[in-house]
Amino acid sequence: MCRVFSVAVLVSTLLFVGLFRPMVATVANAADAPVGTTQPLSPHSGVVVWWGVGEVPAAVFERLANVEANSAVAVVARDGDISPGLKEWCNETNRPIEVVRPDTPRLQEKLLGYKVVWIETKNLPQDTENIDYLVVSDQFLDDLPSETLIEKLSSSPGRVGVGIPASTALIAKGRKLEVVGESDVVFCLPASLGRPDHRPTKFLRNKPGTEADLFELTRSALARRGAEFPAKQPDSPDVPHGALLACGGGNLSDSIWQRFIDLAGGIDSPIVVIPIAMPNPDEPNPKDLTKLKQLGCQRVKVLNQHTKADVQSSEFVEALKEARGVWFVGGRQWKYIDAYEGTSEHLFYDVLKRNGVIAGSSAGAAVQAEYMVRGSPLGNREIMAEGYERGLNFLPGCAIDIHVTERGRLKDLVSLVQTYPQLLGIGIDEDTAVEIQGSVMTVLGNRKVNIVNSRIPEPTAIKSGDRFDLATRQLLPEK
Repeated sequence: MCRVFSVAVLVSTLLFVGLFRPMVATVANAADAPVGTTQPLSPHSGVVVWWGVGEVPAAVFERLANVEANSAVAVVARDGDISPGLKEWCNETNRPIEVVRPDTPRLQEKLLGYKVVWIETKNLPQDTENIDYLVVSDQFLDDLPSETLIEKLSSSPGRVGVGIPASTALIAKGRKLEVVGESDVVFCLPASLGRPDHRPTKFLRNKPGTEADLFELTRSALARRGAEFPAKQPDSPDVPHGALLACGGGNLSDSIWQRFIDLAGGIDSPIVVIPIAMPNPDEPNPKDLTKLKQLGCQRVKVLNQHTKADVQSSEFVEALKEARGVWFVGGRQWKYIDAYEGTSEHLFYDVLKRNGVIAGSSAGAAVQAEYMVRGSPLGNREIMAEGYERGLNFLPGCAIDIHVTERGRLKDLVSLVQTYPQLLGIGIDEDTAVEIQGSVMTVLGNRKVNIVNSRIPEPTAIKSGDRFDLATRQLLPEK
């Protein structure tokens, strides 16, 4: 049975204010997060439910269906009031109700004995990590002072506003936010005030049955509070030490794999494969590992650590301190950001400083650039995903897109560069790669690479063997 959000976390991160009707919640971020950070809160297991006034949506109780049968429900209520929907559900499922006053001595310890805790007051208990489900009723919202959403956001930069109408609920499980009930839930991102790029207040409307990602929303709000990104004048594209190898996805030719091995120092060099972007990062033998072993590599280690604590473990750190080559596996690039941003970037930069190579295919290529494309955890169709725009920045001033011809993505890359003309767009086809040393990019493989440069009207297609200077944005003569 999974655990609920810690209520201590709930209090510090989910503050509710009423906007008359419907109810409006303000999702706050960590109070001690430094200005400019895009790091959201850590994910939590369990289920938390909020809803507007009126009848509780049936989906609220559907989410409680797997709770241990006949287990009692603790109702934290100031005057013994119990929501009618809760009474009906408890009667139907033969669950006893036990009312607990918020001023009960040693309240936290008492609540730990329950699988479900239903909060009917604003006096939230603390430290209830072992409770499986926490439910906050609309009465909790009514107890707080009424204040408009925009006013609240303007006084609390870095927050996300959430409007929940009557007979509608927002169900949070881990990082996933699901809308259920009769109406849309509206998320509001505050304007980025005092910045040259001034992003206006943004409203996102989610229909019942749709999902939002808590991390993407909170990262978006924090990004709007921080420094402008991308900068109007980013650093020049340059890899002063070592090399990058960014591959466009698909089945890569042996010649591309061999080039990675050569750049890493040969088959006897220590190589790290990082598969955490995959749907199953715990797969013991990812195909990339198998391929490297087939080509004779003797010292390949898989690092599938992906939590903040694990990526700072001695095993992870020591492996990267030794590595001459790092291979980022394809999948979803946002997973690399969640794991490594603010924790491990320096370890990868050190590989380059030792004249090693950072490489990867598909997501493992996109994450290498300063601007990361297609970063939304909800899907990869949109090339710009606010909140997940920052890559690991091994290649400044650039954005790398992948599967470009095969998935018809060139128009998207053009649109990105039109939005941010300071960036240089690099669109790589499948079975194709770019090797970058210094500011010189060389094309490898069997298809092509499209350069999207705001200084010229049309993308420039270059083929295997062509060299391009990223700093001057010019095609170099053949050797």
